[in-house]
Formats: sequence, C-alpha cells, structure tokens
Amino acid sequence: MSSRFQQLSKQLASLKVLIIGDVMIDSYMWGVAERQSPEANVPIVDVSKREIRLGGAGNVGLNLKSLGCEVSLLGMMGEDHYKERYLQLFKQAGISAENMLLFPNRINTVKTRVIANNKHLLRVDEEEVGYLNQEEENIAVRHLDKVFQENWDLVIFEDYNKGLLTPIVIEKAIAKAQEKNIPIAVDPKAKHISSFQGVDLFKPNLKELGWALGKDVSQASIDELVEASRSLLKQLTCKSILLTLSERGMLLVRENSYEYLPAFDRNIVDVSGAGDTVISVAATSLALKLKDVDILGLANLAGGLVCENAGVVPIDLNQLIQEAELKLE
Repeated sequence: MSSRFQQLSKQLASLKVLIIGDVMIDSYMWGVAERQSPEANVPIVDVSKREIRLGGAGNVGLNLKSLGCEVSLLGMMGEDHYKERYLQLFKQAGISAENMLLFPNRINTVKTRVIANNKHLLRVDEEEVGYLNQEEENIAVRHLDKVFQENWDLVIFEDYNKGLLTPIVIEKAIAKAQEKNIPIAVDPKAKHISSFQGVDLFKPNLKELGWALGKDVSQASIDELVEASRSLLKQLTCKSILLTLSERGMLLVRENSYEYLPAFDRNIVDVSGAGDTVISVAATSLALKLKDVDILGLANLAGGLVCENAGVVPIDLNQLIQEAELKLE
C-alpha cells in the first residue's frame, strides 16, 4: 500500500528555511551518581562525558537539518570565549551562520545540564537577558533588509526572551516575510505574544495561551480550549493556532475548523527540546501545504519521539516517517 508520507523526505529537502530568534549553547555533563556529598545534601556526579550542542533557535536549526532542509539562523552572538564554539557548532551542523549578528558587549547564553543515571539532575545558566539597546536594534532592523533579499520558503520565529526579538524587530521581519508571501511560524514566549500579528502558525502552550487571554485555561476541556484558541486567533489575526497540551496531546485550530490528537503512549525520559522539534515539524509541514490532520499528526509524533531520549536531541526523519506510516495512515 502506498503511503502518503513516501515523498516527505524529498519534499522537505526542497525547503530553504530562515530561523529568527535566540540562539544558545546546550552544554551537557553525563555521569553516574552513587554517592551523597559530605558537604551538603546533594549527589556527587562522577562525570564520564561532556558535550556541547546548539540550543534554543539553534536546536530548531538542528531539527530542520535532520529533516533535510537548508537552514540559516538570524540570531546574535557575544564576543566572549564561546563565540568560536558557536561558529564550530554551526559548521559541524551544516547551518549557515552568515546572518548571525555579532554584538561585542553581550555574553552568549549557555545552559549546562547535569545528567546522571539517565536523569536530568541540574541545570546551570550563563546568560544576559536584557533586550537590544537602540543601536543594536537599528543594526538588526537594517540587517533584515539584506536577509530578505534572499528567497525563503519558510520563516520561523524562536522567542526565548533572551533579547533579540523586540517588538520592532518582530514587526519588521513579519512585514518583510509577508511582502514575499513567505509562510511564518512562531514559537512564542509570553512577553511578545501581541507583536506576532498575521502569522500563519502560532504555537503556544497552555500557560502562554492563558497569559495571552488573561485567564487560567489549565483545566479547560477540549471544546473550551478550541474556543480559547479562536479568541487568540482573532486577537492576533493569524491563520492557525497549534496548541500543545503536554500529556493531553495537541490541538490545531483555525477559524472554522480544528483537529485534536491525544498524545501517543511514550516512555518519556526528558521533555527538553520537544517544543523545538514540534515547531520544526509543524512549520515545515505547513510550508509543504500538508493537510491539517497530517501537520498535527507529524508534530505530535515528533514531539513524543524526542522525549524518549535523555537530553536535547533532534528528530530522526526516518523514524518519524516509519511511525507516521504505522500510526497516521
């Protein structure tokens, strides 16, 4: 029997994607914890391996590369000792760094996770979360003029509240993409939700939906969440809302239709980075003009699959297609 997902690899490889957002480094310390410290009531981790990876918007880039897309990141880097590591990681991943902005007075965001006995024990953050000053914002806005001289098949905004995505940068980038009829997908944080007007796919979680509407929706029924999503749809004048519901699954809501899919049974090990995978798969599926039921199904499957691994890992396209053929046909 022919699968409607047979051509997915070839279709994804045709996409050229621009990610605009907050890039960071995910640093890992892996080991075993079998003792308690005599100095405090904390475990001692005997470290056996260290690793660094692109994180934040960079992890979306890794997911898109795993899907086969051509990828460029428009983010920012500081002039500290992590700068060269960033450039090495971009090169290793095959992701273009030519659109990255260098701001000498900023530090780079690094999240260090300690994982022992296959469990996430601790995270240590090094970062600067202040937003762009006027000079930096002007540089970013001017850079958008150059970036959008290229042809893109998809633009994804990745907002981690680390400083790049100010309202002016967001609105300028959206306007540039809309001028060229480029599909726009957004993975938001609460602070700038109202700035993302008129996009094609907006992916909040329950907390972000509640913040945007000014009410608690954590215990709402599916029907109530559909109506709440349509309220946000109207507020943002966007075309669709992909609402992630954690263990309850996902909703894809439009003005006159919706699709709901419960979460698939999974051996959940670590949810870190799952949202990056979901937006990558949903946005590319949208750009390929797949049906809503398949956009939702592929995103749902992908988010669950990466949660079966410790640490932040990108989606495996072959595994995703195999699962889709089994569970979505």
